[in-house]
Amino acid sequence: MLPIERDRMSNDIESILYELDNHEIKPLYKLYYLIKPMIPRPLQIYLRRISAGFIIYKGYECVERIYHEAVLKNTEEDAEPFNFIWFWPNRMTMASLITHDVETTSGFRKVLQLADIDASYQVKSSFKFVPEGYRIDFGVINELKRRGFEIAIHGLNHDGQLFISKKSFRQKLNKIEEYAKQWQTQGFRSPSLLRNHKLMKNFTFNWDSSFPDWDPYGPQPGGCRTVFPFFISNHTVELPVTIMQDHTLFEILNKKDIAIWKQKYNYIKSLSGLANIIIHPDYIFNSNRIKYYRDYLEFISRDCCVWQTYPSDLANWWRERDRLFINKKTDSSLYIEGPSSSKATIAKTITKKGKLHFIF
Repeated sequence: MLPIERDRMSNDIESILYELDNHEIKPLYKLYYLIKPMIPRPLQIYLRRISAGFIIYKGYECVERIYHEAVLKNTEEDAEPFNFIWFWPNRMTMASLITHDVETTSGFRKVLQLADIDASYQVKSSFKFVPEGYRIDFGVINELKRRGFEIAIHGLNHDGQLFISKKSFRQKLNKIEEYAKQWQTQGFRSPSLLRNHKLMKNFTFNWDSSFPDWDPYGPQPGGCRTVFPFFISNHTVELPVTIMQDHTLFEILNKKDIAIWKQKYNYIKSLSGLANIIIHPDYIFNSNRIKYYRDYLEFISRDCCVWQTYPSDLANWWRERDRLFINKKTDSSLYIEGPSSSKATIAKTITKKGKLHFIF
C-alpha cells in the first residue's frame, strides 16, 4: 500500500481494497457457472464479447486516486516531505510478475514450450495448475521446478464453484491445502479470478493473486483498486493482477496488438507499482498470438530498473518490508531498522502543482 502511516489511515482507505460493490459473487454469475458446462465454448466467448460491448470504459486512472489524495493531504498538512520505506528492494522503480494459468489439458501440453520462451528472455515466471481439472504429469512439474520456475495451485476445479457457499469453500480449501503440501508450493490463484475476501481471510498461503486491480470484463467485475500488494489475511500477501489478461485482450476484446498492455504498464510504472500479467498456454499460441507475448517480453526487458521476480520472492519482500521501520539517530538523521534493512531505502513524498512525486 502507499505510504500512509497506520495511525493516520482512515477506515475508508483500508476498506476500498475489498470491492465495496463486489463482496460476493452475484446470483447471476452463480447461475452462469452452474450451466456453463452445457454451453459450447464458442458461444461462451460470443456472450462475453456482447457483454464487453455494453461496458462503459471509465479508465483505470482512478485506481490509485483515493490513495494519492490521502497522501497528498498528509504531505500538505505536514508542509514537509513524508518519509516512508520505498516499495521495492534496492531502489527498483517498479515490480513485474509474469504468471501463467493452465486451464485445460491442451494448455498443459504447451507448458514447457511457454517456459522455453520465458527462459529465452531470462524471465522468472510462475505456472498455476488445477489439481483436479485435468491429468497432472509430474514429470512436467518437476522439470519446471528443476529449471527454476515457480509452481502454484489454481483452485481445485476450474468450474466457478469455489465460493458457491461457505461449507463448500471450507471443504475445497482443505483439499487445496493438501495439494499445496504435496506439491511443496505456497501460492494460490482462484480460477477466473473469482473471490470473496471474507472467506479468503482463512487463507494460510504465502501469497494469493486472485484480485484484479480493475477489471470490468471479468466473470466477477470489479477489483481491489490498487496496483500495490497488500495483506489479505494474517498470513497471505495479495499480489493483484494489474495487466489485462491475454484471454480478455485477444478473445473478448478481439485486439490485434498490445497497445493496451504497454499503456497500462507505463501507467503502473508512473506509480512505481506492480505489473502483474496472466498469460495462458491454452490461448496464447492461437492465431500467432505468441508474437504479441514476445513483444511484451521484449518491451519490459528493456528496463533494467524493474524488479522482474517470482510471486514468492515478492510476497516475502512485502512481508519483510512490513516489519521494517524508520528510526532517528541522535544527530536527527534517519535509518531503517529491521530484517532485510540492507535492501530497503528511505524515500520521500513531495507535491508539485498538486501532484505526488517520490524522491530518495
